[in-house]
Amino acid sequence: MNNFTTFFSGNIWATFEAIITSVTLTLVCINYFKNKKKNETISIYIRQHEQEIEIQNSIIRQHITRAEIKGVLNDCSNGVGSYDIAYLSSKAFFKQIQRLHENKTNKIVIEITAEDTYQPKIIPQAKK
Repeated sequence: MNNFTTFFSGNIWATFEAIITSVTLTLVCINYFKNKKKNETISIYIRQHEQEIEIQNSIIRQHITRAEIKGVLNDCSNGVGSYDIAYLSSKAFFKQIQRLHENKTNKIVIEITAEDTYQPKIIPQAKK
């Protein structure tokens, strides 16, 4: 029993504690920097008539889904009821969402064509 208490009060245990503390601190820092990007806000733009219009609402990166974007677009819609944007079903749109989740971009651009039935409530100044 004497050897057991000597181990926990000696230099071996202090060294072991220091190593464990250092490893834990390192892992916490790595986790913080990996998750920091997930909590950034993502800007949503509408490209219509050769203009990029930024929507006032934004979404946190980790919450970006097609349904979330459609909800934001619905909130900013001028019309009552549903709307149709062909781009929201395209491969290019899903590629943008994938790039957002991979931290390769900080914005998403929705292409609105003349055939689409979406009109934003307020058209702010275009981004250049």
